Amino acid sequence: MVSNGVRVAFVQPSCAKPNKNITYFFSAPKLYRYNILAYRANLVLNDTETTLINYIRNYTFTAE
Repeated sequence: MVSNGVRVAFVQPSCAKPNKNITYFFSAPKLYRYNILAYRANLVLNDTETTLINYIRNYTFTAE
């Protein structure tokens, strides 16, 4: 949609691939994103939800 001029997008520099239809702008100072996992403390989770939460907790988010 970006290359067709319909939308704009925010991407990390590592995702900026050469494309004649897209112009990239880089911000200064560098922008940061916080990843937050939130759910009710008294919520009863099923196996799939527990697996997802454990995956997110154990995932290593790396900065570029």
